[in-house]
Amino acid sequence: MLRSSLLSNSSSDDATAMKAYMRNKFEFLGIKSKARKITQAPFIKDWLISKQLDKELVYCLWRRTEREMQYVAMDYLARTKRYWHSKDLAFFKELIENKSWWDSVDFLAATCVGGIVRLYPELEKEMDEWNREENLWVIRTSILYQLKYKDEMNEQRLSRFILAHSDSKEFFIQKAAGWILREYAKFNPSWVSDFVRSNHLAPLTQREALKHIG
Repeated sequence: MLRSSLLSNSSSDDATAMKAYMRNKFEFLGIKSKARKITQAPFIKDWLISKQLDKELVYCLWRRTEREMQYVAMDYLARTKRYWHSKDLAFFKELIENKSWWDSVDFLAATCVGGIVRLYPELEKEMDEWNREENLWVIRTSILYQLKYKDEMNEQRLSRFILAHSDSKEFFIQKAAGWILREYAKFNPSWVSDFVRSNHLAPLTQREALKHIG
């Protein structure tokens, strides 16, 4: 029923444009974000009645071909934070490693991984392991999980995770480092400025980090 409801509000022209924007990595139904959120709302409301994180539901949505189904899963996950347990970090990692692209990974990093590590601080040691992995999306997550921490950023951990990959030629790693530094600069611009100028970082990372620092 969900798919047919989304499809009834979709456009083939929008599907083509959305697919092109995502570099043809995924198929799309062609429903824009606002319409999708309105359409999915009653479904998510029903799913939340169980008052638990329904992993099988998320797996089902994640397996679907159309990217909008993963977007529905992400919006559902954002509503289930009160039901997360420390063991769910492994579940989030599975999602990061499947159908990986910046749109899903960045949500999972900042909202799910960042959120669950805040709930269960003992999981921070897992981020050390993630930062040493070979999967670029897992590495990106280890750099970005503090994105919403604002002035509670762990500077030592942020510094260590970025510098561990400062020689990476991977765009998504360089961009992630610059992005989180730029975000933290809103709260501690002097630290970010000193960090960038004291370390050898990729030009892209430097530009992103210092974008709003005078």
